[in-house]
Amino acid sequence: MNLTQFHHLPVLPANIVAIFKQNRAEIMFDGTVGGGGHAEMLLETGVGSQMYIGIDRDPSALVAAQARLERFGSRVILRHRRFSDLENLLGELGVRAVDGLLVDLGASSPQLDVSERGFGFRTSGPLDMRMDPTSGRSLSDYLNVWSHDELTVILRDLGEVPGAKMIAQKILDSWTKGALRTTGDLALLIERAAPAALRKRKVSPATLVFQALRCAVNNEPEELAQLLVTIPRVVAPGGTVAVISFQSLEDRPVKHRFRELTGKAAPPRGPAALLRATTPVLFEEITHKAITPTAEECERNPRARSAKLRAIRRRM
Repeated sequence: MNLTQFHHLPVLPANIVAIFKQNRAEIMFDGTVGGGGHAEMLLETGVGSQMYIGIDRDPSALVAAQARLERFGSRVILRHRRFSDLENLLGELGVRAVDGLLVDLGASSPQLDVSERGFGFRTSGPLDMRMDPTSGRSLSDYLNVWSHDELTVILRDLGEVPGAKMIAQKILDSWTKGALRTTGDLALLIERAAPAALRKRKVSPATLVFQALRCAVNNEPEELAQLLVTIPRVVAPGGTVAVISFQSLEDRPVKHRFRELTGKAAPPRGPAALLRATTPVLFEEITHKAITPTAEECERNPRARSAKLRAIRRRM
């Protein structure tokens, strides 16, 4: 996949630039560099003037980012890594802390649009769904080992899918019979099996199921949780953290963690209350409420419509 094929419009671009320009982040970490859209804009405004570290799990994204960001020279460092590698990577680079940390969650447009990746249901492709197609188990591999109870929990907890138990059974029955071979087969099965509660939604019934399966295949909740825990250890005083999410199951843990870090979380009870009282508040809010795209941006980029941006800054 070349740069032209890896076409992805960055979401909330003006907001991202404004947030990171405030503290003139000299050392920037981009946890989902993708095709380099946000990175290019930030670098053009002087963010990452000393070092711009970009990682991605998708090798094709890194190829596109390398081509797009080549003009910025050696200050751009791109690596094939995941969130859970952040602290080790900074150690390898001799970086103690970063001034800016940006994460744009979810699947990218190129991943959804290229049928061979197996993320989308509008065109038929293999049952893959791996962010990194060079390693790990594909969806097909998991369907060989998931039990009915395991798949039910995935659909319920990672997609909030109505009728999760019934849909899980339909998927596994179809897989066992050899009738489920492509994402097109899966989308059709879901369309036929979807309960009324799922059919009434504005989006396709397949959307929530595909979302849940993608999250499970790529271990996304665990990777995000590890990143959120790491924030105080890797962000320098005055540093900024911004996260863009696209669904409630991504936004909820981000919102909760940011409230913890800024001292806004509901006060604990019992012995934990004493610990809370003696724990310094290290961060402050930049966005009191999540920033969402304007109507104009959604018209220009329909996939931005569900985006939510939250940001915090570490106190000096």
